[in-house]
Amino acid sequence: MSSRNVLKAEEIGWVFPDLRLRGAGQGGDLTQFTMEGELETFVREVLQNANDATDPESEKPVDVEFKIRDISGERLKNFKEAFRWNHWKSQVDAAAQSDNQIAQRIHRFADRVESEDQLRVLIVEDKHTQGLTGPDEDRPGRGSTNFSALVRDSLESNKSQEASGGKFGLGKAVLRIFSGTSTVFFNSVLSEPDPRPNSPRLIGRTRLPQHWRAETRHNGQGFFGDTAACEDEFEPPVSLWGSSAQELAEQLQFPREDYETPGTSIMIVGFRDPSREEPRDADELAQAICNEAEKWFWPAIWRGGLEVRTSTESESFTATPESNPSIEPFIECLENADGSKVLEGTGDVVHESLDISIPDRTAKPAKEMTDQGKVGLAVRLTMEDKNEYTNHVALIRGAGMVVRYWNRSKLVHGNRNFHAVTLGGEARAWLDDEEPTADDTDVEMFLKDAEPPAHDDWMQTDATRDDYKLGSKKTISGLKDDIESTISQLVGPKFDRGARGPQLLANRFPLTNQGTREEPTGESRLDGKVSIRRDNESQRWLFEGRVVPVSPDHELVEVEITLPRMSEERQMPNDFVRIDRFTELPEDCSEYPRDNGNAVVITPYGGASEITFKGESDIDRIGAKTRINIEGTVRDVGGETEADDE
Repeated sequence: MSSRNVLKAEEIGWVFPDLRLRGAGQGGDLTQFTMEGELETFVREVLQNANDATDPESEKPVDVEFKIRDISGERLKNFKEAFRWNHWKSQVDAAAQSDNQIAQRIHRFADRVESEDQLRVLIVEDKHTQGLTGPDEDRPGRGSTNFSALVRDSLESNKSQEASGGKFGLGKAVLRIFSGTSTVFFNSVLSEPDPRPNSPRLIGRTRLPQHWRAETRHNGQGFFGDTAACEDEFEPPVSLWGSSAQELAEQLQFPREDYETPGTSIMIVGFRDPSREEPRDADELAQAICNEAEKWFWPAIWRGGLEVRTSTESESFTATPESNPSIEPFIECLENADGSKVLEGTGDVVHESLDISIPDRTAKPAKEMTDQGKVGLAVRLTMEDKNEYTNHVALIRGAGMVVRYWNRSKLVHGNRNFHAVTLGGEARAWLDDEEPTADDTDVEMFLKDAEPPAHDDWMQTDATRDDYKLGSKKTISGLKDDIESTISQLVGPKFDRGARGPQLLANRFPLTNQGTREEPTGESRLDGKVSIRRDNESQRWLFEGRVVPVSPDHELVEVEITLPRMSEERQMPNDFVRIDRFTELPEDCSEYPRDNGNAVVITPYGGASEITFKGESDIDRIGAKTRINIEGTVRDVGGETEADDE
């Protein structure tokens, strides 16, 4: 063991760097105001970081355990001595002299620990990952390392692989957000001797608002480590290594199960759930974390690349998404396809391939992107609608995390409910159990750039707007339109589509806002009334209508709506205002986009004698004259509902 007493050694402890008189201070960690303090956010970010840090030399899956421990009595006394609680608390007291909200919260939490003689810690221990490699100090040209990205720097990420989950460097912020003391400790076994071979490595980090203590102004950063090599009292310490680190980790009560397997243990001191007024029982919290892991990381677990457990001092839980009723249907989407292209009964699965063309990338690394990309789509039919994620689409890429559960209940016809999985980027290859192609890697890079900092959607972002040629927004919306259209065609009722009637048209009249019906060029099968007007305040077009068959012997099976711009009473070619949403629609009708989102199709379940609707367009800042076009399809009443021949 260590030749020095790690509990008493004066060269081990906290350093709070000073802030020069003309330096710019900060009243706390800004990221905590930009991230949601929900447990699912915590689990997503922590597991994403661990999953991204996979040791490339290991053939074993990343193994993560969340350990919840409540410390009190003699154990807490020993912990506080190893933690150098008194020194840390004196800085908290100094920061709390101001009326800073963050400082006051941390101060109240610390006082409560002392008065109640109890402290909850949550330890995230991962194995078969790279560990905190990289030096304590920066070097020119070295770039960000695992150590600097997770421990020291803010808004820095070293995740360069396209299939990694994160890229903004915000994930580590949740560690402090969920800490009542705003303090985190790290105990790491490195996968390579960078910078030293004698693992483990231990260091601590706290984040307080800027504050004065006596005559010194501190920037709020606090680092725990070995100060022996520091040239002055305000220079940040370096990591503790080897036996000293191992012994101190024992005293801080977060030792690793073994010191041979690479990985990192992260201890969140004073774990709290910011979204709850009262803390959960330890066993309840462990179960909740396990549920969130199954919900968001079932792809990585199902693929065999990730294992997740949670434990308390009395219970343990293992993430098994295949036994989770909410998740099982999505797994069946990927496992049970039989090559069929038709969904007939509950449990039937169809796999489809969607085309995607990526605009060329202009930022580093600049490259010509694929115009022949593919995205996988798996759809499973179910007649049940009680499942939490029935009629949702799980959006996934190669990182193995569900980006979003996209609610598409509006596509449902009758009781033909569904579950669907969209596999973008390198995840597309999962359907065929093959290696990702270069095209898949291009799609992966683009979809990663299309995720906001929370990684919870595919949308236009600064990265897709600034780093690619024009067309990125259209690419994303086009992909989502194709997903909706394909699902609607698969789960929609199968019938003879009948005969398409001429258009029912309504022009905009500024004075009356009333519509007229344009005389058809042939025998009309549609009748009704439609109108459209512009709301100048919202810059949207508001439209409504009622469509009926001319003949009582016919019924409607489909109505298509478009909003074309006009020029001198003529329709502009390929110039449409997109429909944003319907505010009123019959309950037995569903809707889906067509023609790359320029049209929306309304389909009643089983046919209808009339369809009424109200809706509004996307924001239209151009404001050019616009009309509403209606095209419909009718059939004989009671006609056969057989599928058309493909």
